[in-house]
Amino acid sequence: TGSIPLGRGLVEHIRRRWLFCLVVFAMAAGISAGLSFRGDLAGTGLGQGVGLALLGGLPLFAVGSLLGAMGGPGEERMGVVPGTPIAAPAVFGFSLGFLVTGSLLIPNAAPHTLYLFSLVVLSAGALLQGAVLDARVEVGVLESRSGRDGELRVERRMLGSSRRELKVLLAGGRIRGAQEAEGGPGRMWEVATLLACTADGAAPGSALFLGGGSGVLAAAMARQVPGARFQVVEESQALVEMAQAHFSGMDAADHGEAGVGESIQARLAVRFDEPLSAPEDSDLRFPLIVVDCQALPSLGGVPFFRDADWRFLHESLEFGGSMVMGGLPGSEAPWSGAFGEWMRKGSEWFDEVMVYREDRAPSEPRLLPEIGVEPEFFVRFTKPGAAAWPLVVAGFRLQPSPGS
Repeated sequence: TGSIPLGRGLVEHIRRRWLFCLVVFAMAAGISAGLSFRGDLAGTGLGQGVGLALLGGLPLFAVGSLLGAMGGPGEERMGVVPGTPIAAPAVFGFSLGFLVTGSLLIPNAAPHTLYLFSLVVLSAGALLQGAVLDARVEVGVLESRSGRDGELRVERRMLGSSRRELKVLLAGGRIRGAQEAEGGPGRMWEVATLLACTADGAAPGSALFLGGGSGVLAAAMARQVPGARFQVVEESQALVEMAQAHFSGMDAADHGEAGVGESIQARLAVRFDEPLSAPEDSDLRFPLIVVDCQALPSLGGVPFFRDADWRFLHESLEFGGSMVMGGLPGSEAPWSGAFGEWMRKGSEWFDEVMVYREDRAPSEPRLLPEIGVEPEFFVRFTKPGAAAWPLVVAGFRLQPSPGS
């Protein structure tokens, strides 16, 4: 009975089964105390039946259910090894418990004392495992679909140690969107982009989001910039539908001067197409372009860009504009290797290339382990006249380029 259906919160299941064990043993202590005062009932068939059921069978069932949850299938998608081996420690614990109970406790203690002692031991075990599981990511699947590029899935992820909760949208194992419980962006590079672009009243009046089908960053920026209008390009219509169904804030009203009563979703124009494909008969220029590299093809973990793609991005960005590329895998030295070559190619098309790298402890628990163990980074490309960004924004620090 210890199996847990996939898609349900493992930590929550274990917490409930610990609680069930504590309640059962507390009830057994009360029943055994009552039977000790009713000696006439203890020797009857009813008394023996109650004893076998509530003092023997139910406590063993509760502990077995708890052990089954501990050793059952866990969060395989989160990199946690499923099926933790618990058989040997459990058998050793039961054997030691029966030995101590039969040789020391039963001859010297009342029955209810045995259950109270077990209750204390169980309480200590619950506290100990609670401290261990507090840093474990809990995952619940909200919706799953089959898509052209793999499975589309929306998950709710929770981390007890920091009391943080995220809704995560994945496509083929790639993170395509994440939202905090309060409605803000869940991916840190999106948080940094939002803060930097809306600081000091320099928010853009329009922006182009390539691969931004989750709409999290676009909606957050729309809330910060009343009246502004944004264009989102996304290849998967199913992904957009799932994002609209599970992510909040899209239907919020804009109370700015330029759009009173207009919903944020009405100011997000969505075009279903490949992110780097130029629309026909369009000469639009944007002061801000945000590219989610998780939506692009990659070669060796590096986004694959043709010269035509760089030309399209260069022509779509207006004079003095900025282009942010995020969703890149973590890297200890982004300026070196294949990433360095990729950024040097981009520098041929843009005036300046800036790399912002995340400052964090390597052992810090993460709700998005798909990014990797290395600190993540994002890249900002600019045209002449672009506004300056701070050296440090939302935990990201500007990295000096080679030779600077």
